[in-house]
Amino acid sequence: MHLKGGPEPAIIEALTKERAQAYAANHHYFGAQVTESGVHAALTVEGVEKVELKGWKDYQCQPAEAAFCTNITIKTKQLTNHEWS
Repeated sequence: MHLKGGPEPAIIEALTKERAQAYAANHHYFGAQVTESGVHAALTVEGVEKVELKGWKDYQCQPAEAAFCTNITIKTKQLTNHEWS
């Protein structure tokens, strides 16, 4: 995530990790669809300018298959004032 001004980076990281975990938990059911747009929505909080998901692919579970998240890693980069949009 690219961070602009706002809350301290540690606060943003904790909040976005919590929201990512909630998104994963809410999509742990048979036939779930896990989407890039859903993850973006979960991670876009005050202070986040841009979310990048490296190597992301949306996933549509089969009717008898449930999504299961095993790891969430959040990395941040603090933008300078001239990098804000």
